[in-house]
Amino acid sequence: MRGRSLFVRWASQFQTSGGLHKPTLFYLYNVLMGLLVHNLKAMKKLMLIIVILKFSLVYVFGQDCKKEIDEFTGDITYSAEKQKIGKTKGLPVYFFYFKVFYFGDSYRLLVNPEYGKIKSIPKDAIIYLKFEDETIIKLTNRKANIGNHKSGESFSQGSSVTIWYNSIWLKLSDDNVATIKQKKLMKIKCFYSTYEVKPKKGFMIKDAIECIDKIK
Repeated sequence: MRGRSLFVRWASQFQTSGGLHKPTLFYLYNVLMGLLVHNLKAMKKLMLIIVILKFSLVYVFGQDCKKEIDEFTGDITYSAEKQKIGKTKGLPVYFFYFKVFYFGDSYRLLVNPEYGKIKSIPKDAIIYLKFEDETIIKLTNRKANIGNHKSGESFSQGSSVTIWYNSIWLKLSDDNVATIKQKKLMKIKCFYSTYEVKPKKGFMIKDAIECIDKIK
C-alpha cells in the first residue's frame, strides 16, 4: 500500500506539471504492480526452495541426538531419534522402526517390527541384518516379548486397521558396530517377516551411531 501512495503522489505531481496523461499513468501503475506481484511469486518460490534444502540437508548430514542424565543415579544415556527404515513387500505394507541408544559401555538397538497379527518373539530369537555384500549380522533377543497394537491405515483397503508390533532390545557388539559403519544395509528379518531397506536408507543406523559418537 505504501508503494501505491508513493505512486499516486508522484502521478499527481506529473499531472499538475502537465507531464503525463491519466491513461499513461495508470498503464505505468499497472506495469509496476505486475512487477511487484511477479516478484512476490518469485520470493514464495525461493522460500519453498530454501525450506526443501533445509530438510534435505538435515536428512543427508545428520540426525538429532541427545544426552540424558538420570537425576537419581547419575547414569548417562545417549540416543538418536526413532526412524522408519524398512517395509514389507506386497499389500498391506508393514514397517520396521529403529532407535539407537548408548548406555553403559555399548550400543543398543530398540526395534519395532510391525505385523498384521499378534506375534510373540521368544527369548533367543534371532533378528537378521543383511548387507549389500551378503554379510549377515545375527542379533539375539534376550527377553521374550509379547506384541502390542495400535491403529493404522490399511494400504490395501484404505480403512483403519489394527497393527501389531513388538519392542525388542538388541545389544550391538563392537564388531556389529564396525560392520554397520562400513556396509550398506539391504534387508531385515524378524521372526517370519522380512523388511526391505531402500538404498537411500541403507546407512541410517550408521548415521545414528555416528551422531551419538559426536556427543558422547
